[in-house]
Amino acid sequence: MNTSKRLIAGMVCMLVIMLLSGCADRVEPGELLVVTAVGVTKGEKGRYHFYFEGINPSEFTETKRQNISNSFVFDNEADALSGAIAIISQEIPLKPEFSHMQLIAIDKQLLEKGDYDYLDFADRFDQIRNTLTLVAVNGDELGHIFATTTPSLTIPSFGILRQLNELHNSVGGNYPTSLLQFMKNLTESGHNPTLPYVQIQNPDKKAESIDYAKQLNKQTKINLKSIAVFKEEKLVGELKNLQARDAVVLQGLGRNTLYNYNCGPNKFVSIALQFASVNKKVTYKQDKPVLKVYMHAAGTINSIQCANYFNGKSEDYNRINKEIDKSIKQDLMETLTTVQQKYKSDIFGFGEALRISNYKKFKQVKDRWDEEFSRAEVEVEVKINVQRSGIRGEPFTNRIKNKKY
Repeated sequence: MNTSKRLIAGMVCMLVIMLLSGCADRVEPGELLVVTAVGVTKGEKGRYHFYFEGINPSEFTETKRQNISNSFVFDNEADALSGAIAIISQEIPLKPEFSHMQLIAIDKQLLEKGDYDYLDFADRFDQIRNTLTLVAVNGDELGHIFATTTPSLTIPSFGILRQLNELHNSVGGNYPTSLLQFMKNLTESGHNPTLPYVQIQNPDKKAESIDYAKQLNKQTKINLKSIAVFKEEKLVGELKNLQARDAVVLQGLGRNTLYNYNCGPNKFVSIALQFASVNKKVTYKQDKPVLKVYMHAAGTINSIQCANYFNGKSEDYNRINKEIDKSIKQDLMETLTTVQQKYKSDIFGFGEALRISNYKKFKQVKDRWDEEFSRAEVEVEVKINVQRSGIRGEPFTNRIKNKKY
């Protein structure tokens, strides 16, 4: 056998050995502890108190299912996240797996102090994805949040994430902030970070059971309608409800956002905005910064509560476009002014816009940009093109008032 044939035969043997051999580092599902979420608050014995949400892998296997909880919560105290993970191996006879972790919940008291030392391990550890979502919570509620079930989702962190994504995708509500984005905003000038603020309404021990998820009338609920506002590295307050919606829009993250305006006494027109584009620009006028916002969007009429207000004609669309332009402009101006005066923090990224358009000027003011932001003039231009009215032209209220027979 010549040299080339020997080489080919050796390669074939090696390939067969590789294909027929088992994985050297194989771990059976029953031996894994799949960690899906981590919560952190101030500790008493250690520097931090960590909460871990883990999955029962056997509950997702038909042959091994015992009809017990799909997830469970355990906690310990340590000076660092790596130390808390080491304690897990001593307390639970399973191998911790973090590659499927999707949520980190941080006590607002730590955020108010600008304490992020526990995140350094998350940034370095190769199993933890930097696309996971960060949320702010009240530390006293951490245990309840990680144990409160929701309909069809008995893994609490999955319920929070699905609710957060649905809120954003369906009505333009709170935006799920990733670990990567949060760290980027903390380590770069010109755009202070924000986080979704998770709060629990009417916490109850009964809500921490599988049977509670089957009940029709649930008093314990997760509220995701607030945004935690940061100035530099510290949490300084929150924006709630409609102002939180406007903050998402001003950050250029709005999607299917709902806006209402009055068409009569206690009656409203509701518009859903799609394809929203928000551009920001910063100029200086006599050494005073001017923040300019240009918002353009297409919209659809969701509902009209006033009779004879809309008949589907072009002039009706023109009137609605002008009125919704005026209403949204006022809302955005109020939210911008609130953040300027109350928090003095650029959470919208005007500093980033200045850095891109005029880096020389940005270098001069970047160390005091929040001060510049707080004293700036604000100009908002809104142009909405309402194009459709659903599957109906004439509103239902018109047909009640104007009976044909």
